[in-house]
Amino acid sequence: MGVDVIGRALAAGARSDAARALAKAAAIDLFTNLAVQQVDAAVAAVTTGGYAQAGLGGATYIADALATAALAAAHPRFCKVSANGRYFRLAGDYVQVAQGGATGSGNDQPAIQAAVAYAAVVGIPEVRLLRLHESWQPTFPGGSPNALLGHHVVITGDVALVGAAGGTTITLKGQGGATRTKTDGTAAWYSGWLCYNGAGVTKAVLRDITVNGACTFTNVLVNTEANVYDKGILINDAYAANLARVEIRNCELSYFAGEIFYMGGTYASTTVFVENLKLHHSPQAAWNPGTLASVFAINLEAGDSYQPAETISGKGHAYVGGRFYNGFTSSFITTESFVVNYAYSYPNLTEPYPKWTRFEGTRFEGHSQVYLSSRTAGRMVMVDSGITLTNYGKLTDINLVVEAWCDTSNNGSIVTFNGIATTTTQVPSCPVGTFYETPRNIAVEINAKRTNAAIAAGRKWARGVALNGNLIDRDSCTFKVRGELTRASGVPAELFGSPPAGSQFPLVLWEADNARGFDVAFPTTNFSVATGICYLGINPQANGTFAMTLTNASNYAFAHGQRMRVLNSTGTGSGTSRQISMAASGAGYALQANRVLYMAGDYVDLEWDEDAAVWKEAAYVTRQQLVFTGSATYDAPNVASGAQTTTTVTVTGAALGDKVEAISLGIDAAGLVLTGYVSAANAVTVVLANLSGVAVNLASTTLSVIVARR
Repeated sequence: MGVDVIGRALAAGARSDAARALAKAAAIDLFTNLAVQQVDAAVAAVTTGGYAQAGLGGATYIADALATAALAAAHPRFCKVSANGRYFRLAGDYVQVAQGGATGSGNDQPAIQAAVAYAAVVGIPEVRLLRLHESWQPTFPGGSPNALLGHHVVITGDVALVGAAGGTTITLKGQGGATRTKTDGTAAWYSGWLCYNGAGVTKAVLRDITVNGACTFTNVLVNTEANVYDKGILINDAYAANLARVEIRNCELSYFAGEIFYMGGTYASTTVFVENLKLHHSPQAAWNPGTLASVFAINLEAGDSYQPAETISGKGHAYVGGRFYNGFTSSFITTESFVVNYAYSYPNLTEPYPKWTRFEGTRFEGHSQVYLSSRTAGRMVMVDSGITLTNYGKLTDINLVVEAWCDTSNNGSIVTFNGIATTTTQVPSCPVGTFYETPRNIAVEINAKRTNAAIAAGRKWARGVALNGNLIDRDSCTFKVRGELTRASGVPAELFGSPPAGSQFPLVLWEADNARGFDVAFPTTNFSVATGICYLGINPQANGTFAMTLTNASNYAFAHGQRMRVLNSTGTGSGTSRQISMAASGAGYALQANRVLYMAGDYVDLEWDEDAAVWKEAAYVTRQQLVFTGSATYDAPNVASGAQTTTTVTVTGAALGDKVEAISLGIDAAGLVLTGYVSAANAVTVVLANLSGVAVNLASTTLSVIVARR
């Protein structure tokens, strides 16, 4: 039989003995006065009116097999001897810290620590707090230091720490009641609030507790003031190897110099569940469950820290709602990504461990970057925060919908994505021959938005996706971008950096109004321009029509179906005389007809056809009038068989070389054949030919003409 099974059996037996003893209970005033009380041998239990003062900490104490001199020596706040040598210990389903001397004023740390230690030894499952506590850091006991003894609370068994009805607030102080500082903790003497220690710890439960670490910092967005020995909650398999479950509800921790919530080691069989947990103000990480544990978090809030989140998503993380805010960076890295010095990460770990990180409406605010890696999915709301997809060896299986808001500042790229340099690049610290793999199976939808404040101040996102090329799996990587992006000069809407020649790009899809970026050509004569992703802005610098040729000098490899807009931006000058002509063929693209971009805003959308290895026309839009109409009342003369007659119709806008698309009469043409041509500016000559065998004399009618620009 295992030790834990024996322990549970003894604890159950002790609770049964306590229940039987209550029937024979005697009353005394205070538990601290037991030493001067004579307790008859027939009395199995005593009840008190308080611990050290009336009305505070009253309880029932029993004389059973666990109530011994050894227990009294180890836990004198909860087990004492009477004047006639009878030992009594606290009984019940929970320990109230007032039963160990806590009063809610002054230093309650010794009473809280004594309560959790006693509960762990005798098998009581819960310790309950008062509404308010001060907790002073324990005084170093001398001798060989034990780092964990510097914590305000060390729990060594399956003991839940529970706040009072309406919640408990604990304010931490340094040794002797001094103001805590960020330098209190050292490698030999930790200064954090809570840790778990011992083989008997299989679950860690916290509820309804607020802890103010009371450290202050100049700027939490830099980690120069960090002290990793001052953690809010420390969980490490080096101290509590058998921990199977962590459960935290309705708690808040703040103002620690190290990680506020920290897990270290492997913990491959551990589950972490948090609900309504708030962590804030640290020059280190607020939320750092960096193990293989599976994590499920509902309404987790972490922020005002150097890293609101620093995670390694071992057996899967799920975040429902919640908020990560005001940090330098946050990271959610799966174990199918290599991280130096983590032995349990790629490539040393295979299924079933590498799992997904999933977000459901999780909100990120005020980050320079949020780093994501393989097997990440769900819906994220980004406010003034960019995403970087990071390759630590593998970057695969990403499926995200991103709602990105521009709010209090101008922002750069919503998503940054890079390929790999070569397929034979060694992953650092991995076995020789472990190479970076080509990014694949990535799908990201982006909707760029602006708050009212951003609209009023003219703030926007600069780019939907920042790409830096290199090698990717083009067929399985897609980005869809819509919403409000800037037309900012100097930076294109979709391309970042200077991708090396031969770079590959994913499929980038965009809404029509998002194809905006900087101008890439400023012609004063016929010109050639290199291919880009999504957008080529052309800004003619002189009047005239300039022929454009498209080249791919850098040998970029585009995904099949990639769209690219060629836009006449005409940023300087005015008028319709600054034009760009694009031949139907022979100039690097295949169009349905010769096209002219007559004025600012005119464009041709091209789409890459990988099979034909050419950019094909997908759309042509111009604000130039391309169709002209005219009409006149016409009473044709009698036209003999085999003869013809002509007339002229005014068609304003028609020019020599334009094509007459249609001619119509308001009556039956009676066999006459109507043809026409532009004979002069604004004039179309219409020919009526009689190919029938009899003369035709039409009645007066309306003659209409349609002309199309060549």
